[in-house]
Amino acid sequence: MSKNNNLFKNNFIYLQNVFSEIEIKKLKKKIFEDLKYKDLKDRTSHSNANILIKEEFYWDIFKKKEIIDGAKKILLNNNICFIPHTDVQINSKGGIFHRDSAARNFPYGHVWNEADAKYGVLRVAIYLSSYEDSNSSLLLLKNTNYKENVFQRIETKIYNKFRTFFNKMNLQLPHFSLLSNLVKIKFNPGDAVVFDQRIIHAGGNISFNEPKLSLFFGLGLKNGHTSRHIDWLNQINIKQTAKNNKETGTYVINYDKKFQEFLKMNDLHFYEK
Repeated sequence: MSKNNNLFKNNFIYLQNVFSEIEIKKLKKKIFEDLKYKDLKDRTSHSNANILIKEEFYWDIFKKKEIIDGAKKILLNNNICFIPHTDVQINSKGGIFHRDSAARNFPYGHVWNEADAKYGVLRVAIYLSSYEDSNSSLLLLKNTNYKENVFQRIETKIYNKFRTFFNKMNLQLPHFSLLSNLVKIKFNPGDAVVFDQRIIHAGGNISFNEPKLSLFFGLGLKNGHTSRHIDWLNQINIKQTAKNNKETGTYVINYDKKFQEFLKMNDLHFYEK
């Protein structure tokens, strides 16, 4: 992995050209089929939280060497595991600033308690569309996995309220921050970014000139933080099931034997309590 081919700083790493043109073409075709996306001019959002695990076709993305090596570099540890924090999205609009961790209000919550174990829960985001054609991008507020003062917190809350208001009118407010160091990653098809789930981030605004396609999963250290993150995903499943959104809105927590063997064969076996 050359220095010209990645950005490694503040617990995120940007990886370019992880997937070949052939791989991208096959993935896009399969995603369109699975999410029943038939019209390229369709601007509506489509998503499925469990299909990456349920469909064996996708499993190879979990063992991509560039991604695995990037995660190990961030965590400074070669002993990592797969985390079923998965999703596939089409035309996910630019969103509010948020964290993906189980606790999200710095510095409160177990994710910032590293007295007994290092926090090592990472988000992997893969993009199959380009910034040039869809404005596919990711905004990160650097260092917010460990630092966030009260003024930054207030600014983020105010921005998110305005963002939510404009979203209701189908207007995409530009992302900005006056008090935090905002990084914007502009993607090409086949690029990926791996980041600490505690970093505040947001998906960039999209143009709809072509469908925006993104895939997500998790990697992490085999410790209590990963265990609690999986417990948190299970709590989300309970809520989604209650909302009758079990088919596409729930995570696969209990793996079948074939997927367990796949993870073990690739040294990504799931965390066992």
